[in-house]
Amino acid sequence: MSASGRVTAISAGSATITVRTNDGAYTDTTRVDVSGSTSGGGNLVQNSGFEAGDFNGWNANWGNNNVTSNVSQQGQYAAQINGKGGINQTLALAPNTEYQLTAYGRVNNNGQVSRMLVKEYGGNTKTVTFTSDSFEQKRITFTTGASNQSAKIVFNTTQDNTTAWVDNFVVTSTQGGGNTDGGDSGGNSGNDTPDEPTPTEPTCDGSFVAVNSVSLSATNFSMAKGSTRQVSYTVLPACATNKNVTFSSNNTSVATVNSSGVITARNSGTAIITVKTKNLGKTDTLVVNVN
Repeated sequence: MSASGRVTAISAGSATITVRTNDGAYTDTTRVDVSGSTSGGGNLVQNSGFEAGDFNGWNANWGNNNVTSNVSQQGQYAAQINGKGGINQTLALAPNTEYQLTAYGRVNNNGQVSRMLVKEYGGNTKTVTFTSDSFEQKRITFTTGASNQSAKIVFNTTQDNTTAWVDNFVVTSTQGGGNTDGGDSGGNSGNDTPDEPTPTEPTCDGSFVAVNSVSLSATNFSMAKGSTRQVSYTVLPACATNKNVTFSSNNTSVATVNSSGVITARNSGTAIITVKTKNLGKTDTLVVNVN
């Protein structure tokens, strides 16, 4: 679901949609039932579930990667990343359009880290991490730039001792249809008018402006034990009313972070640093490896 209230059907099932006022005082809910699947014409990812039994449509040249039938979230196959490596695919998209990327990922052991990214779409790289030894679905919403007609989706690991799997990528436009020319996909006729696209930036007219996203200045880096490093972040839109954030670490024995975003390396290992906006709870993460 986008910040503007547009709901995208990802897979068959039921979901409860909740709307909440900014101060959290009032809420309302509605139920959405989805039939069928969006893995057909609406999904812009080629060989999205690796059911071709290979990496057809993907660039899998970095590291030791294979398509396996031993572990999958749905269907017969999934992609497996063995150690440091990854796969990526460049998608043809419409400019100035909001899209949603989802996929199911997992690692071999809890505490290991794999990542899903979207980049080269006209905005800052967006990243989510997978740290569970069972499949979990993660999603990223992004808006292409005014002159951008493509984006690159990536799944990778940056640690030699990590094994990770990913399955069932879906990329769909949150503005209806899966066509990349920005026109009518055939669902409108007569005098029906397609929905207007969601604007990429709100009008900064002095009223309350909600946060759209937050992004950290890095997705991963290494630190020596005992060292410190300042991480910077960007909250969009620039005119957002409340741009305050909080920082946290999922493994404070390895690395801690203070309220200003200064990371301190404590002991060898891996930690995930999360920045979260106080308005609407938008997040971004980075992986810290302490040597």
